[in-house]
Amino acid sequence: MPGGRVLVCAVGGDRTWAEWVRAVLRELGYAAERQNWRFVAGEDLDRHRDALLAGGDRIVLIYSPLSVRSPYYSGGWAQRLLQDPAGRERTLVVQVDGASAPVPVDSTIRRSDSHAEALAGLAAGLSRRDWPHEELPGPDTVGAAYPGRGPGVNNLPPRNPDFTGRIASLDTMADWLLRDGPQVGGCVLLGMSGVGKSQTALEYAHRYRCHYDLVWRVIAEEPSTISSDLTSLAHQLGVLDTESPQAMLVGLRQKLAELDRWLVIFDNAVDRDVLHRYWPGEDGHVLITSNRNLGWRNLALRELRLDVLDAEDSVTFLRKRFDWRAEAETESEIRAIARELGHLPLALDQAAGYVASTRCSLHEYLELLRRRLPEMLAVDVDESRREQSTTIAATLGLALGHVREHSPAAEQLLVACSFLAPDGIPRSLFSDNASAFSTSLGAVAADPLAYGRVVEVLRRYSLLDVDEHTLTVHRLVQTVARDRMEHERPDEFRSLAAEVIRVVAALFPADPLDVRAYPECTRWLPHAMAVRHFHHFGVAQGELASLLLRCGAHLAEGQQERQALDLLDRAHRMLGDKPTTALAELLTASGQAHFGLAELPDARDRTERALQIMTDLHGGDSFEALNPLLRLTGIVMEQADLDGAHGLATRALSVALATQGDGTPLVWKAQLGLGTVNWRQGRITKALDLYVSALATIEVDDLEGASAAHAHELVAMVALELGAVNVARRHQEKARDLLVRRFGHRSMAVARNRVGLARIMLHDGQSREAEAEAVEGVEGLERWQADHPNTATGFNVLGDVLRALGRTGEAMSLHRRAWEIFTRTYGPDHPYNAEALRRLGEDHYQAGQFPEAEEALEAALRILVERYGVDYPRAAPALLDLAALSRAQGRAEQADRLSERAGRLRELARRR
Repeated sequence: MPGGRVLVCAVGGDRTWAEWVRAVLRELGYAAERQNWRFVAGEDLDRHRDALLAGGDRIVLIYSPLSVRSPYYSGGWAQRLLQDPAGRERTLVVQVDGASAPVPVDSTIRRSDSHAEALAGLAAGLSRRDWPHEELPGPDTVGAAYPGRGPGVNNLPPRNPDFTGRIASLDTMADWLLRDGPQVGGCVLLGMSGVGKSQTALEYAHRYRCHYDLVWRVIAEEPSTISSDLTSLAHQLGVLDTESPQAMLVGLRQKLAELDRWLVIFDNAVDRDVLHRYWPGEDGHVLITSNRNLGWRNLALRELRLDVLDAEDSVTFLRKRFDWRAEAETESEIRAIARELGHLPLALDQAAGYVASTRCSLHEYLELLRRRLPEMLAVDVDESRREQSTTIAATLGLALGHVREHSPAAEQLLVACSFLAPDGIPRSLFSDNASAFSTSLGAVAADPLAYGRVVEVLRRYSLLDVDEHTLTVHRLVQTVARDRMEHERPDEFRSLAAEVIRVVAALFPADPLDVRAYPECTRWLPHAMAVRHFHHFGVAQGELASLLLRCGAHLAEGQQERQALDLLDRAHRMLGDKPTTALAELLTASGQAHFGLAELPDARDRTERALQIMTDLHGGDSFEALNPLLRLTGIVMEQADLDGAHGLATRALSVALATQGDGTPLVWKAQLGLGTVNWRQGRITKALDLYVSALATIEVDDLEGASAAHAHELVAMVALELGAVNVARRHQEKARDLLVRRFGHRSMAVARNRVGLARIMLHDGQSREAEAEAVEGVEGLERWQADHPNTATGFNVLGDVLRALGRTGEAMSLHRRAWEIFTRTYGPDHPYNAEALRRLGEDHYQAGQFPEAEEALEAALRILVERYGVDYPRAAPALLDLAALSRAQGRAEQADRLSERAGRLRELARRR
C-alpha cells in the first residue's frame, strides 16, 4: 500500500473529475481529499500555495477548459505552485477534455476515452511521477461516476466556459436530485429575469452529466414549444406514434421508464397547469426554471430561489470575460461596473459583450453606464456568446408587459418603487399615503386586500421581494420600469413621479431640531436621496427644495456634512436669495454643516444671515429665531468669543422658555448651550446646574440620540473636573450606548466618545486601558477627517496617555500635530492652541528640555491672557506648570508667585 495524503485540486465546475480522481486514488491506498478553496479577487495567492504545500504529501492538479478560464486558478495560485520547485516535484498534472496546461502534463484523459482508458491514462501519470501504486481498480469498483461518460441522448447547448459561482445552489440541486439515486425527484429554480436560472440549470446538467443516460432541454414558455421539444425527444427515443400530443406522451413516458436515469429541463416555464399536462414520467428528474411563483410545491417539487451573484463572483465573471485586455484595467473599475449593474448575471454578460465588441476601456463603459443606463440596458451585441442575444431591457420588458396586462396598478406600484432606494421600501408608504396618488394605485393602496393582491402580482413575476414590512426591487428592474412607462405613457409617469416626491418630502419634519424624528428620518433618508434625482417630472421647485432642505439638515445633524452641503447648495439655487423662512432654515442647516467641518467663518456668516432673516420676518424673540440662535451660540463659542456666546445663549434660553415652556427639547438644548459657555468661562458650578437640569428632562422623556448623548458627555466632563471619576465614566459610557444606536460603531461621534473615555481612564490611573481606547478613537477620527479639530483633540489625549506611560517622544509628536491642526484651522492665537502648547511644554519638561518647556508654556499663557484677561480661571493649569518648571530650575520665589496666582484663579472659579 502506498499510503500518504493527496489533495486533489480543481475548479468548482470540475467537481466530478476531482471526485473521480479522489475515488481512484483511495482505491490505490492514498488518503485522497478534494481541495475546497474558493478563490476571490484580492486574496494572497502565495499564502494558498504555501498552505497547500504544508497540508498535503502529494498534489493532483486538474486542468480542464474551465480551469484555464479561471483567473485565480490557472493564472493564479496554480501557476505559483508549479513554479515552486518543491511544488512541481510533488504535483501530478492531469489534463482533461483537451485543455492546454501551462506545464508539461503527466496524465491526459479525453472525453472520448472509455472508463478503462481513463484509468490507464491516470496510471501512466502516476508512474511518470514515481507515485507508487498497485494494480488499478476496475471501472466497476471505483466509487464515483466517471465524468467522461455522458448521456447518450441530449440536446444540451455547449457548456458555458464563463459560468461563475452558484456553488451552494448547485450543491443543493445535486443533493436533492442525486442523493437517493434516479428515483422520482425535481426542483424549481426561481428568481427574477436575468438572474441566471437557465444558465444554472444548464451548468447542473453539464456538471453532473455522467449521472444521466438522457438529458433533454424543453423551452417551456408556450405549450407549442413544449410539445415540439418533447416530440423531438420522442423521435430520438424511437417513438413511432407522434401524430397527437396524447399518443406522443404515452410513448415517451414508456421509453423514459425503460431508462435508468434521465433529466428533463423545462426552461422558462410560465404555466404550472400546462406543464403538468406534459409531465414526462415518474422515474427520473425534472428541473424547472421560472420567474413566476406559481405554487410549484403543489407538484411535489422543491423550490430553490436564485438571487444576484455576490460581489466576488461578479468580479470573477467579468475578469473571465475581459481576459483579452491588459492589466492596465483596474480591479476597482471592474468592481464599479458590477455594482452599477447590481450583480445581475445577464447584465454582466451584456456588459462584457459590449466591451469586447467595441473594445472601449472599462472607464469609458463605466461612464456610459452612469450617464445613460437605460440606453445601455437596451444595447444588443451581436458578438454575445450566449445562444441567443437577449438584452436586460427586452427580458425585463417582457415581464413588465405581462404585469400591466394583469394589473395596471401593479405596474404603477413598481414604477413608484423605482423612484426610491432599491432596498427597505416600507410597505406602509403607499397604504399610509394612498390619498396622495391620483392613479389607480391610490385606490388600490387604500384597500388592504387589493393592495396585497397587487404586491402578490409583482412577487409572482419575481419583480420584487417581499417580507412582512418591506419591499425590495432590483435597481435594473427600477431602471427598465421607469424607462418603459416614461416612453409609453409620459403624462402618467410625470404625475406618478411628482406624487412620490411629495409623499417622501412630507415624511421629514419641518423642524430639523426635532430629535424625536431622527430615527424615522434616518429610515427615510435613502429614499429621499434617490427620489431627488427625478425633480424634472412636474414637481414645483419649492417642493423639491423643501425635500433637499430637510434631507440636508438631517445629514448635517448626522455628521455627513459634505453630502449635506451638496443638497443644500442645490436647494439654495432653487429658492434664490429672497429672504424667506425657507431660506433662513436652509442657511441655518448650511451653517451647521460648515460648523461640523470646522469652517467657522462660513458657518457664522450663514447662521447670522439666517438669524437676521428670521428676526426681520418673525421678530428676534420668536420661535422661528430660536434655531439659528442656538446654532450661532456654538459657533461664536468655538471662535473663543465667550462673552458674545454667553449673550446669545442667555437670549436663546429666554426665547425657548417663552415660546416652548419649561422641560421641552429646545429648552434643554438651550440649557446645554448656556452650560457649556459657563464651563468655558470657568463657572463650573453654574455649568453643572444647567447640565443636570437638562439631563433630568431628557431622562424623564426617555429621549435618545445625539443630543441626549451630548448631555451625558457634558456631565461627564464636569464630573471629571470635579474629581468624580466614577460618575464621569458612567455618563460617558451611557453616551456611547446612545451614539452607537444613533450612528453605528464606526462613526465619528463614537470615536470622539472613545477619546473622552480614554481621558477619564487616564485620570483613574488606568493608563494601559486608556491607551487602547485612545488609539481606537484616534483611528476612527482619522478615518473621518485627519485634519479636523476633533482629531487634534484625540491627538492631545493620546499624547497625554503615552506620556503617562513614559513614551515622551511619541507624546510630543502627537501634541505637535494637534497644535499644527488647531493653528491651520483657527489661527495661531486660538485658546485650543494654548491647550496644545501647554501639553508640549509638559512634554519638554518631562524630557528635561527646560528652555523649550518654558517657551511653550509662556506662549500658552499669553494666548489665554490676551484673549480672556488675567483673571481667566482656565489659565491655572499653565501657571502651575510654569511654577513646577521654575522650581525645578531653582527659582523658588518665582514658583511661589505663580502657584499663588493659580490658586487665586481656582478660588475664583469655585466662587463663580
